[in-house]
Amino acid sequence: AEGVHVTFGEGETKLVAPPPLKPREVRQKGLLETSDLEGFSQLFFHLGCLALCGMAVQKCFEQGRWGLLLLVEIPFGIVVSFLFNGFHEMVHNTAFASQWLNTIGAQILGFITFRGAKWFWCFHWTHHRFTNDPVK
Repeated sequence: AEGVHVTFGEGETKLVAPPPLKPREVRQKGLLETSDLEGFSQLFFHLGCLALCGMAVQKCFEQGRWGLLLLVEIPFGIVVSFLFNGFHEMVHNTAFASQWLNTIGAQILGFITFRGAKWFWCFHWTHHRFTNDPVK
């Protein structure tokens, strides 16, 4: 049987099946194709959510509705925290088909999230390179 033996909690070992597709097969099937249009649609959706939440925060602040302000800060914080996901994909050059869009986007989102794009690329490269997985 093909797979990896994984030990759980109290010494219980199970055989875990490998993923159904190998990375090369995923690439060959075209599942990793990127698109500038799809990248922009996701970016604009995210920016729209950010704008709506930001307007709600501003409105509550202006009107002195402090209890409601605390409630609308929660979705605003969640949306802001998800900026990192777009940044991460842009550092990997997978958000857009055009590398220059990934580079510019990573610089902008890196600035907003207080992460230098080049620093994060170097840091993240080591994360992928040294995984503490002896099989890799």
